[in-house]
Amino acid sequence: MVLAFSGIGVIAWMATVRALSVLERIQDQMDQVDMTTISNVALASSVDSTSIYFKPILLFIVCCWLFSIMDAYRTGKTMERSEKTQGI
Repeated sequence: MVLAFSGIGVIAWMATVRALSVLERIQDQMDQVDMTTISNVALASSVDSTSIYFKPILLFIVCCWLFSIMDAYRTGKTMERSEKTQGI
């Protein structure tokens, strides 16, 4: 769980760094920054993820999520069986 949260933190950090660099570039080119320009640039940069860490971290988070689903199902089944044998 800690590893998944640290992976999410790394992804958020990378997105923040990228967004700040894009905003600096836009601000250097233009005197006034409007919301449509920011939206267009953010959309274009989010589609192209060039970080080598992004895909492995995202895959790791998805694997942790799937493992937690299977573990919750297994735990629920075990609890259900024990309740049946106790007659509750």
